[in-house]
Amino acid sequence: MWLVSFPLVAIATLVLAILTAFKASQTARTPQGAVGWVVFIATLPFLAIPAYLIFGYARTGKFQQRRARVRAALNHPLAEASPPASQEGRSRLQTFTAMGGGAPTCGNGVKILKDGPATYDAIIESIGEAQTYVLVEYYTIRSDEVGHRFRQALFDAVGRGVRVRVLYDPMGCFLTRRSFLKSFSRAGIDMQASRGPARPLGRIGLNFRNHRKTVVVDGTTGFTGGINVGDEFVGRWRDTHMKLHGPIVAQLQRIFAEDWEKQRGDAIDKELNWEPGRSEQDLDALVMATGPLDDVESATLYFCALAQAAERRLWITTPYFVPSADVLTALKVASLRGVDVRVVVPHDADKWLPWIAAFAFFDDVRAVGIRIYRYHEAFMHQKVVLVDDDLVSIGTINMDIRSCLLNFETTVIFQSESLAREVEEMLCEDLERSHLMRKTRAEWPLWLRISGPLVKLLAPIL
Repeated sequence: MWLVSFPLVAIATLVLAILTAFKASQTARTPQGAVGWVVFIATLPFLAIPAYLIFGYARTGKFQQRRARVRAALNHPLAEASPPASQEGRSRLQTFTAMGGGAPTCGNGVKILKDGPATYDAIIESIGEAQTYVLVEYYTIRSDEVGHRFRQALFDAVGRGVRVRVLYDPMGCFLTRRSFLKSFSRAGIDMQASRGPARPLGRIGLNFRNHRKTVVVDGTTGFTGGINVGDEFVGRWRDTHMKLHGPIVAQLQRIFAEDWEKQRGDAIDKELNWEPGRSEQDLDALVMATGPLDDVESATLYFCALAQAAERRLWITTPYFVPSADVLTALKVASLRGVDVRVVVPHDADKWLPWIAAFAFFDDVRAVGIRIYRYHEAFMHQKVVLVDDDLVSIGTINMDIRSCLLNFETTVIFQSESLAREVEEMLCEDLERSHLMRKTRAEWPLWLRISGPLVKLLAPIL
């Protein structure tokens, strides 16, 4: 029996491997990804084919149709709430709009929140003032002291008759107690897991992750940045968040409405306030949301556009430095043009693989004059970019291939000299708590010289 069936199994496996490899070559977002899948399928088909059906190809049509419907529904009220930015603001920000960001608007206000304690105090205070609704979207919500404090603020809001909706990422909340997450629904909160597009072996969200961190209160106050809900952000983590006012709150709210409709199929735009008002700060800004459903690789282009816009300075802080070839080239060209390119990364690791992979890039970028600083006072988790003396970006986008291609992210980009001065002071303090990397690859420990280039091969999935 086995002698008869084995050739049939072999032929079936060969045909399935060829079809899967062809599909991977057509749908992979990068040439490196396509080559990786084809080689994996050719060498280990029994492992690679199921892996591709779980982590590779995804049916995105339904998600894209829902997003298009929501955007069409929101265009009118959002346009009414969006006074145009100044001529200088439109000139500096229009590229990001073309990539899929919101329209540059004036009348915006921002308060920079450094680290967890200040962020949680501001968010919980705003939730305590909510009158109509609260929208929450996080990658991670821990069942720890900070998580319980955050949950209680939402419970209190529901008790006052406020409508609360929460989106969370199952992978980011993998270590969160199930009973803790279920308690939100029992308290009357609309709780929804964010899952990626459907796949042939199920809608498993291990690869596409919702990395956004958003709170919107009554459509007039918004929060976003790098800080999740967890005790680690109160301890030795360096991060930056923002409290927002003005038309960009409507843009932030629109992103939540899109994500909610994609997950639940419920259109909530008519229940929301689309008149956020204006701030006396009167900053020009826009909100840019990126993700794997975009028609173009918007997060990759975002970094390239920032590098191209830089004439004098490009300062970047990121927890993970595993750039794609396009981003790497953009950084090098900026440095060769005479731009002061500095990248601040953590001295210590929270995730070993991307930390190790970063070492495979350091010598390459330093050879063209880019300076790498390693922040040693805490774990550097913020995602802040300062361009020249007027462009500032603060959000959730890491400088790694996963963040650029596989995660749903959000960032706010400002054109403001006053805000740029404030962020410059903040980053100068971070640089004082960092040390300039001087050792070359030949001076690294042997294990790092060997592992760095090997782990770099995994860059597209780190």
